Amino acid sequence: IKDESLEGIYTEHCLEHISYEKCLVNFKEFYRMLKKGGTVRVIVPDGEIYIDLYQQKKTNKNVSLPYGEDEATPMISINRIFRSHGHRFIYDYETMELLLKQAGFTTVKKEVFRNGNDNRLLIDSPERIIESLYLEAVK
Repeated sequence: IKDESLEGIYTEHCLEHISYEKCLVNFKEFYRMLKKGGTVRVIVPDGEIYIDLYQQKKTNKNVSLPYGEDEATPMISINRIFRSHGHRFIYDYETMELLLKQAGFTTVKKEVFRNGNDNRLLIDSPERIIESLYLEAVK
């Protein structure tokens, strides 16, 4: 793909399947391919959601963990998100923002389900709302 040839890039629940280092390589490629003013929309499992729920579950047995309500302990659910499904690295906003800025993006914003800068990129899967981190970065 040619330099500065794309207006937008969308990735949903893919980047957690590659290493942290490869994610940076991908973001640099995204930056290269995007036109000035182009948007990359990134959706990944939000590690912070799982950590927060884990902390709450330790003090309140009524808290539910996504995709792990039947687990014997909260730590089993945490390990499933970090280690199962081919996951290599689980992100939070701070870590994603760091990678995007290292790749050259100056504007990085946390977003929510189907809300963002470019309507063409608002194709988020509704079944993943419960666990997702939504970000957009503009070149």
